[in-house]
Amino acid sequence: MTKWDSKILSELVDAIKHNKCYVFIGTGLSRVVGYRSWKGFKNKLAEIYYDSYTISEDAKRDMKDNLEKGNDDLGCLRLIYNASNREFYKRLTDMFKEKQNPNFTQTHIDLLKIGFHGVITTNYEFCIEDASKTLNNELQPHLGDIGVYLNSANKVVYHIHGAISNPTSCVVTSENYQQKYNKIFKSQLKDFLTNNVILYLGYSFKDIQLVEILHQKAFGDPKQRGMVNHFTLLPYYDGKVPITQSEIYYEDYGIRVQYYNAKVLNEKDDFNDNGEEHSELDVLIKELLPAVEKLGVSINEKEESLNRGGYEK
Repeated sequence: MTKWDSKILSELVDAIKHNKCYVFIGTGLSRVVGYRSWKGFKNKLAEIYYDSYTISEDAKRDMKDNLEKGNDDLGCLRLIYNASNREFYKRLTDMFKEKQNPNFTQTHIDLLKIGFHGVITTNYEFCIEDASKTLNNELQPHLGDIGVYLNSANKVVYHIHGAISNPTSCVVTSENYQQKYNKIFKSQLKDFLTNNVILYLGYSFKDIQLVEILHQKAFGDPKQRGMVNHFTLLPYYDGKVPITQSEIYYEDYGIRVQYYNAKVLNEKDDFNDNGEEHSELDVLIKELLPAVEKLGVSINEKEESLNRGGYEK
């Protein structure tokens, strides 16, 4: 069973104690309740495209090959969008309607109990919001400006790439990314990432735009380098610890890695295309709460501090 690295746990808990830690959630935490991975998502859109429009077999084969290899998948999605026009967002919405309840797990609830200063997600769905209802502290989705989010982080979940409740807000195609990651937004996001501790969960760091900002944070102004650490929980498989080079890659960007053991399953499908089991991640998250409470940071104290809009000293 995976154990927390004592130094990582201490630094992370201290950041939570001082209301300086945000949790950043990717698709990994949505796949466990039946939502598609990014790969499954884009491949399903492509299948709809193949079935609905008259295109050559060569074009189908080229697009499928590019999507499988991750070659310009945003460009492929732009082609799908241009071909389907208004139907694109309807089909996007229909894909999320396929999902049946429950919409969250105990891990989503445990994350909220820990008392992070705020929640950010690249996901379009509402797992965290639905989980918050069980704690009588219902959070609302926020789709707008990051500055507005920071002023109400304890009350909303920031969907950085939009949400399915407003399909046109979803950042899917290359053009969507260009519009979202404009000069102002990238500057705001860089300031946010530079000055706050982030715990990334279920996030693959494959968004080139975000990685570019992390690069600027790590290798930009020398006075800001190393100001705050970020953290991520990443899997290794069948007891094989990842190669050192992988860890160096993350540390170059100021991201400390806590690894946990995962299992590769035989089952593979369109929703969980990697066929993996991540129960040890759930255990690590569950162990965070008593570690925070041990330092005298109760959930009620956290809520009072957040509602005052200040930081604990």
